[in-house]
Formats: sequence, structure tokens, C-alpha cells
Amino acid sequence: MLSVCFTRQGLPGTDVRIGPAATFHLDGPTLKSGDKAIAAQDKGSWHMGSRTFPALEIQAPTQLRFEDEAGVSVILGPFDRVQLSGSGIRSGQGFGELLASYNERSHSWYEYLSRRKYSKVVLEAALDTSQVARIG
Repeated sequence: MLSVCFTRQGLPGTDVRIGPAATFHLDGPTLKSGDKAIAAQDKGSWHMGSRTFPALEIQAPTQLRFEDEAGVSVILGPFDRVQLSGSGIRSGQGFGELLASYNERSHSWYEYLSRRKYSKVVLEAALDTSQVARIG
């Protein structure tokens, strides 16, 4: 199970945690749990109602499944933790590895390893990491 934490580093008591859930997904710039919209990314920030956050983090083993309109998908991970900030999906030491970025013009997620655009990203709990090939 995953939980997402919307963070404002340096401002104690302002974090918002959502979950747990088996998956969350990005439908374009919108983060959803099931059919329920939770927040939307716009110009590098996450907006949840009247609140704005520079980042959201998942502090649990996570894999990313990128999907396009034709049903083609690619899975990356598992990653120990993932951050969505500045219109990008990041992992690694200090979240320095940029895995994908959202393009507001094309309304798509550009995944750097496959060099393809995808309309959706599914954030999944990586339950059995021995069954998943690590990419990145």
C-alpha cells in the first residue's frame, strides 16, 4: 500500500498525507486515487483545493507504469521512494534522477528511458521486488 505526502519543506505541520491505497495514478496533470481527483499539477506546483505544494513524495517501494492511449505500457522500478516536483517524477539520492516530466503543451508525460510520451502514469506499490527488473 502507498501513501502520498504533499510537502512544504521547512514549514512544520503543513504536510498532507493521503492513503493508503494500492495505486495512485496521474491522468495527465491530475493525481487520482480510483476515480477521485486528489490534486493537479500546474506550472511545477501541486494544487489541492486552495492549498499549493511544491512536491509530493511516496516514501515506500514504488514502481511506475507509463501507459499511452493505444494501450502500450512500460514499467520502471522499483524505486525506494519517488518524488513529484517541478513537473517531474524523480527518484534516487536526493531525488536527483529525473525519470519523466510533464509537458503542458502536449498534455503528456515524457519518460526519458524509452523516450516516449504517455498520457497516464500508475504509481504502484512494489510488493515483490524480486519479480521486477530494476531500470534506472
